[in-house]
Amino acid sequence: MQVKRMLCGLPFGQQKEEFVKVKIMLFFFTITLISCIEKSANDLFESFVQKESNEKYLVLKTADLNPTESLDGNYLKIIENHGNTNYLLEKAESIKETKYCIPNLVCPMTEGDIAVCMLIDMYQMSDNYFETVMYENIKRKTDSAKDFWDYIHASENNRKEIIRKITEWIMIYKSSDLLLPWTEDEIINHRFELISDTKIETFVFHQTDDEIQIVDCIYDKKDSFVTGPIEYWCIENGLLCIYQDENMLFKKRIIIGKIRIDEEKEILYAYRNNKKIEYKYTKNKST
Repeated sequence: MQVKRMLCGLPFGQQKEEFVKVKIMLFFFTITLISCIEKSANDLFESFVQKESNEKYLVLKTADLNPTESLDGNYLKIIENHGNTNYLLEKAESIKETKYCIPNLVCPMTEGDIAVCMLIDMYQMSDNYFETVMYENIKRKTDSAKDFWDYIHASENNRKEIIRKITEWIMIYKSSDLLLPWTEDEIINHRFELISDTKIETFVFHQTDDEIQIVDCIYDKKDSFVTGPIEYWCIENGLLCIYQDENMLFKKRIIIGKIRIDEEKEILYAYRNNKKIEYKYTKNKST
């Protein structure tokens, strides 16, 4: 109304000209206002990685190890908005170096390394998933996260593998399936047989008299199946973990997260590492 009142005393031609000017001014004001209200993921990320400092390197603070109030404002804005996911997944491929580092682990970090950290923080990756699935093909030399970063930096394929596993974790995180904690009674003397037309995998779980938890394994190998060595199992943070040596918990493991057990149909609905699967679930008849 105020604009109309401002123009009503002018001749028609001048009114039209002034009105066009006002519309142009309003357009640019709106664009400026929007850009001030919300910066894009790219703007926030670039502001973060290009942060100026007199120091040779900046120490990266992540949400999994530091209180929220100590995080950089742009870092926090990025990980709080899941709408930035696709941008970060693309950025995770970047090998452009930055001034950031994690002392004794990776220095300098690439833009892709920072994007990986942001995605892990954004989707609160569990320790179990990180220590097993993310480390699946990584040989432990230093027995620290340095092995993880060395692996990422070794080749483009390694980096793509890690990005794929992060993507799969995001799918699990977004799933409506709630993982329920296991109890020993649900595992001991039970048999899990993978329901699949192409693969064979069977686990039979036991607990010895001296309380050693072991599992007999059968795996597929091309068109035949082989009996695997006796392995070990335990419950960690409510998840069933199967591993190769009772004294080497950080070796390659299989993690089975329980969604639910249909006792009538004898089916276990679960996640095996990062994939949703079904097992035929029965009481072991040999015990």
